[in-house]
Amino acid sequence: DIDKIFNYLQPILHLHERVILEELKSQHASMNGVAGVFVKYGKWFGIYAQYLQNYNLAVDTLHRYRAKHKAFRLLLSSQRDRNQNRSDKDKENKKKRYQEISSYMIMPCQRISRYELLLKEILTNSFKAQDPKKYSEIKRAHAIVRQVALQNEKLQKAAEDINLLRELQTTLRGLNFPIFASSRHLIREGQLELTVNTSKEGSEPESMSAHFYLFSDLVLWAQDKTFYRGSAPLLDAKLVQVRDEKSYELILKKVQLSHLKPTRKSHRREYSRSRSHSRSRSFSNKPPDSVTSKEAEVVVCMKFGSKRARDAWMSSIDKAIEDCTDVRRSREMLQKNLK
Repeated sequence: DIDKIFNYLQPILHLHERVILEELKSQHASMNGVAGVFVKYGKWFGIYAQYLQNYNLAVDTLHRYRAKHKAFRLLLSSQRDRNQNRSDKDKENKKKRYQEISSYMIMPCQRISRYELLLKEILTNSFKAQDPKKYSEIKRAHAIVRQVALQNEKLQKAAEDINLLRELQTTLRGLNFPIFASSRHLIREGQLELTVNTSKEGSEPESMSAHFYLFSDLVLWAQDKTFYRGSAPLLDAKLVQVRDEKSYELILKKVQLSHLKPTRKSHRREYSRSRSHSRSRSFSNKPPDSVTSKEAEVVVCMKFGSKRARDAWMSSIDKAIEDCTDVRRSREMLQKNLK
C-alpha cells in the first residue's frame, strides 16, 4: 500500500536530483548547455503521466487508511502540527499554512511547468542571428517540455478536482451526503454575496457571504469554506438577469440546504469537530431534517464586485447549464435509438 501511495515518486526524485540537476550543474550556466539537458532527457518526463494516472489510486488508499486507522490519522495530524509550529517560530514562514498530505502529492507535477517557464525565458533572451544553432537547440528544448506540460495539464486538472471534492467532503461541516463523481470537475470558485430564497410559504430570504463552487454538473456554496449551506444540480437550472442589471438570479431545483450556521465563538471548535467526525461518518441520501432540508425550488440571487467578475461568472454558469442539457439530450437520443 505504501507503493500505491508513493508510486513513481522515487524515480521522479532520482531523475531530477541525481540526473538532471547534476547535468545542469556541469553546464556552468550555459544557456545552450541547459537546453541540451532537456533535449537529452525530455523523453523521461513521460513518467509524470504515469504518476498522474496513479494519483487517484494513491489518494483513495490514503483516505482508506485515514478512515480506518486512528494511529495513521494522528500521525498525519502530528506531522502537520509539528511543521506548522516550526513555521510559526520562523519569521519568514510565519504566514505559511501547512496543508493535507494529499495536497502536497500533486506538487511534483508543477516542476514541468517551471521548466517550461525557464526555457521560455531563455528563448526570449536569445538571438537567432547571433547563433542560429544554439537558438534552434533552445527552441527544440522548449517545444519538448511544452508538449509534456500540455499532456500533463488535463491529467493534473482532473487530479486536482478529485482532491478538491475529497477535501470538501471531509472538511465541510453539515455535508453528510456524497458529492464525489468521477466525471465532475471544477469550473470556477470564488467569494460571492448571495441571497437564498426558498419556495416555502412564510420563509424569508437569507443573505450571506459565501464561497461559491461551480462544478460541471453541480453548484455548491459554503460559509467560511467550512460550513456547507447548499447545493443543487445544474440540470434544469435557469439563469435570469435582475432588473438592476447588477445581479443575477439562479433558479435551482432539487436543492439540498443546510441550516447550520457559523458563529464567531464556535467557528474554531466546529471546524475541529467536523474534521474528526467526517472521517468516520456514513453517508445517506436522506440527511437528518434537523441539519438539512430538500427544497423543490430555490432562487439564489448573486451579487458581484465588478462587471468583469459578473460577466465571467455568468458566462461560465450559462455554458455549464447548456452542457448539462446537451448531455441529457444525447443520452435520451441514445436510449431512443437503442429501443
